[in-house]
Amino acid sequence: MNTQKTISDRKVEVLVPATIPHIERGSTFCSRIFDVLVGPSKRTFKVHESILSQSPVLDRMCNGGFQENINSCIELPEDDADAFADVLAFLYAGNFELPRSTPSLCISRITLIYILAEKYQLEKLKILCVRKLEHEVLIANDLDPMICVAAQQIYEHTTKLDAPFRPFFRGKMMSMINRDPFKAKEVFEEIARCGGDLAVDCLNCFGNVAWAYQLHITRK
Repeated sequence: MNTQKTISDRKVEVLVPATIPHIERGSTFCSRIFDVLVGPSKRTFKVHESILSQSPVLDRMCNGGFQENINSCIELPEDDADAFADVLAFLYAGNFELPRSTPSLCISRITLIYILAEKYQLEKLKILCVRKLEHEVLIANDLDPMICVAAQQIYEHTTKLDAPFRPFFRGKMMSMINRDPFKAKEVFEEIARCGGDLAVDCLNCFGNVAWAYQLHITRK
């Protein structure tokens, strides 16, 4: 349950979920409250320190020798406020709910959440994001282009060791190649213009399919 207040024309959100299955409620609500100002408009969230401390990055802000600790205020001007609200929902309740919309818009939202999960070192949230991506793919007939757009954004914010999205994307790319190689080739040509790890992974997928096909022919 969210409650909202307005202070100096700035929206302030106090996150008070009905249930917190993975955190001791007493210790949570006894901890210090931080103002978290998110995005260019400084959308403000009132968040318990014990919730923020689930993220190693935010924990250092809360408990290190920084201004954030002294002022009980954290500013995150580069983050998307709606996506950050979903991150907080996960930290409080272990899940986040997407507003029902088109699959492409849901994937865009999940992509932003995944990028924040990577930034704040929230591995369980990353796993949840990929599960929700898989769900969106299942309920739509053709999301290959949107998955590729998501991949471009996520690859820009992650390393070669990223999991679980990169393995998930390589699997989707392999499926696309097997299902419609000509369409996959068009997608790859678009991705290749950007270069980087994403292009390398796509090229490797094509190579793996070609190798498997050649092995199949040879065995015949």
